[in-house]
Amino acid sequence: MWTYVRTALFSLIASSVLFTSPVKADTLFLADGSRLNGDVLGLSGGKVVLSTAYAGEVTIDLDAIDGITLDETALISLDSGDRVHSRLVYDPALGQSLESRFLGTIPISIADLSGLWPEGTATPEILAIEEIEERHRREVADLEEQHSEEVGQLERALVTPDKAWSGRTQLGVTGSTGNTNRVSLNGKATAQRKTDFDRLDLSLGWRFARENGRETENEIIGQTRLERDFSKHWFAFGSLLLEQDAFEDLDLRSILTAGTGVFFIQNEKQDLKARFGIGYQVEAFKSSPTMKEAILSLGYDYSIQLNGWLLFTHALTWLPSIEDPIKEFRIMSEAALDIPVTESKNWSVRIGLRNQYDKTPVDGNEKLDTFYSISLGYNFQ
Repeated sequence: MWTYVRTALFSLIASSVLFTSPVKADTLFLADGSRLNGDVLGLSGGKVVLSTAYAGEVTIDLDAIDGITLDETALISLDSGDRVHSRLVYDPALGQSLESRFLGTIPISIADLSGLWPEGTATPEILAIEEIEERHRREVADLEEQHSEEVGQLERALVTPDKAWSGRTQLGVTGSTGNTNRVSLNGKATAQRKTDFDRLDLSLGWRFARENGRETENEIIGQTRLERDFSKHWFAFGSLLLEQDAFEDLDLRSILTAGTGVFFIQNEKQDLKARFGIGYQVEAFKSSPTMKEAILSLGYDYSIQLNGWLLFTHALTWLPSIEDPIKEFRIMSEAALDIPVTESKNWSVRIGLRNQYDKTPVDGNEKLDTFYSISLGYNFQ
């Protein structure tokens, strides 16, 4: 019976030795004679960080440690500046040493250790490089995002949005026969390009009349104006007006102006803006000397949608001479009422009134020239 019990105990102990793996742990031998077991996470700045199962991570001053034993190799940095991949082994009788596959066993002092990094742990240099690379990646990402936004803004500024262009063509005809044979034509073509930050207006108008076989009216007016916003309400503009009127002895009048303007009202139903600037006017007459002068340009543009159906517009421009603005100036006024005749509003009748006042007209011409018109037009967008 006793023999059987001894055999069973021996088998149990042998099985424990053969099949139970030893628990691996690093060991710190403290100066007070105690030992701490765990995983050494690193050594730097004269302090050792040890991860324990019973107290979590603990930090111990290197001065309080007599020796360190590591289960596995680590990158060891010495005060001499050398770095070796080796194990630390401490024997209370023999002291601290390094064990390397290639260098063998090298006795050292615990005070000679300046750094320790377990295998797979990044060194401060690697961490610094990774930090620089991460910062560089963030900076590149920020620059790419900023560049993408700037490119997007530029593309939005350069690409004409859908339905940016709109305009109108119109024609009016009147006539009579009998005692007086008269035919009168008037027409106008306009186009506007509008984006989120600028507006381009183009127009070309004409009127022509014959009475009893004799030409009585012959006028052509072309104008272009570009406005570009530089704030929510303020904008800069440049414009060019060309005019020819055979019955005012005017071979060509050109007015080039530039300046700034401001919106007082700007919504879907109503717009009111004022503009002011300076310009240069040239008037070439058939039988009078050509006149050139610097001028001011002041005016406003107003439009309102009435009852969601009718459109009323009015533009007024005052062009005084800089040299003598009281005695020499011109005023141009143009008002119109559009009345749609189809549900789509593509076709409309326009009733127009245009006035042109010249304080010092050429001899033989009236100061005030007034033109009434009724025309049928097609609106496109």
